[in-house]
Amino acid sequence: TGAVVLEHLGYAVDYVDVRGPLPGGSLANRYAGIVTWFTDEQVPNQESFQAWLLVQVNAGIRVAILDHLGFLPNPILQSRLGFVREDHRTTETIRLLYADPKLTGFETKVAVRQTEFYPLRTEGKKSQRVLSVEDSRGTRMDAAFTSWWGGVALAPYLLAQGPMYEYRWIINPFAFLTQALKLPELPVPDVTTLDGHRMLIVHIDGDGFPSRAMMPGNAYSGKVILDEILKRYPVKSTVSVIEGEVGLSGKWPKLSPALEAIAREIFALPNVEVASHSYSHPFNWLRNGKDLDDGSINGLFRYPYSLPREISGSIAYINERLAPKDKPVKVFLWSGEAVAPLAALTLTSTAGVLNMNCGNTIISSRRPTLTAVSPMGRPIRDQYQVYAPIQNEMVFTNEWRGPYYGFREVISSFQLTELPRRLKPINIYFHFYSGSKIGSLKALRQVFDWALSQDVVSVYASEYIRKVADFQDLTLARRLDGCFQIRGSGALTTLRIEPTSTLGRIDRSRSQGVIGTRDLPQGSYISLDASGKSVVCLHPTGNLPAALDRKESEDAGSP
Repeated sequence: TGAVVLEHLGYAVDYVDVRGPLPGGSLANRYAGIVTWFTDEQVPNQESFQAWLLVQVNAGIRVAILDHLGFLPNPILQSRLGFVREDHRTTETIRLLYADPKLTGFETKVAVRQTEFYPLRTEGKKSQRVLSVEDSRGTRMDAAFTSWWGGVALAPYLLAQGPMYEYRWIINPFAFLTQALKLPELPVPDVTTLDGHRMLIVHIDGDGFPSRAMMPGNAYSGKVILDEILKRYPVKSTVSVIEGEVGLSGKWPKLSPALEAIAREIFALPNVEVASHSYSHPFNWLRNGKDLDDGSINGLFRYPYSLPREISGSIAYINERLAPKDKPVKVFLWSGEAVAPLAALTLTSTAGVLNMNCGNTIISSRRPTLTAVSPMGRPIRDQYQVYAPIQNEMVFTNEWRGPYYGFREVISSFQLTELPRRLKPINIYFHFYSGSKIGSLKALRQVFDWALSQDVVSVYASEYIRKVADFQDLTLARRLDGCFQIRGSGALTTLRIEPTSTLGRIDRSRSQGVIGTRDLPQGSYISLDASGKSVVCLHPTGNLPAALDRKESEDAGSP
């Protein structure tokens, strides 16, 4: 959940497993900061980890420590960072000593935890306490503070645990990480918005294509979705099938001629982008076929399992038998638990196909918390798995046990990721089996009707995936004249300036590659051309020429 915050602030995240080798040398010239998130004090090789951390701090890179320190700090590190951590507990009554109203109470109020207290005091002159408690003897625990080197926000005052193991932020993570890491104000690369409008992504997993609809006509679910959704709502849609459901070599070969005909009609639609959802629909991609040894089935049926058959084979099948010749498979949508291993990601990349799915963005009216929002994806060595922006109807229908109209709750997901911060595009993500029930089909129509009543621009999943990939590699540098130089692939064409920013407004006369701006409650969105080489120059607020102000007003008008 911390990665979501950093991405919204404009930073790509590289992950390091502290059980393995740590990055060598100083990271100060390569990274904006280091963030640790440990759930205990059991980091392996604690002394070497602390020595590494000290090297980085001394090199000038700032560090934010979240949840737990991860180690029992040695005297050298404590002295350098200006805090004292004692190792005993207290049985005294605990009371709240101080809570900074700007940095605490983000999703829930500060509540003192009587059973979790350990003395940790910041003693540095350049430190600012954010949240402190003390016992009746005056022993203090500075649970959150910032300092010259970074900051600390520790359990149990970082997140509060609620019912059903759900959490709420106590600390304001946007404000805390900005202050602790001393992050500068920047035009933020943004993957939610295009030309000032929130992006709308529709993608369909192939599951349930052969299911019979429990409604008059008893049609295949694939046919219901074709007629009632894809034709009725001609927005850009990325649609996949499972070869093992519709193909001759799959589970229902006798149904294949009829199912393939429906699939061909779907893929021939001008608003449909072609995707694969595998051959056998593996539930656990990390098992790599080990199910064949333990007697279980890791998919719809048993066969001599192989990643090439699941990925390359299913892509070839769709291209040869279902997709129009000029419209091959562009996207591979992971199935089941959808956590892809490096080998699988490499296969999609080698095939020239983009990948998406997984993630767990399930924020809704029942889970109104940022902790239920996933980052853009996960890097694995030289590959990157892109997560679905919002989760599908299975989450909202109790894993398809009902109520089948439950997917309408995803509208609250779209609303909560729009204000006060636009965190995600609108993503209508569902399976073909949503066409098998009257309730689920009605809910799907309600979701589409709501989405299309908003200020949106329709994009294919492949367009979003390329923007996410560009976000990971894009560079933004401040020039000597104060302007920002942006370099990337050209897929990501939106920058966002926060509403509270003091950077000012766009100076179109000096900027390059800027084609428009739009002011919204979430910030000012700057649209760039697709060259991948732009320069954004800003005027301090209030110093714009009158003619430029009028131009900005025109850009902020109707789309």
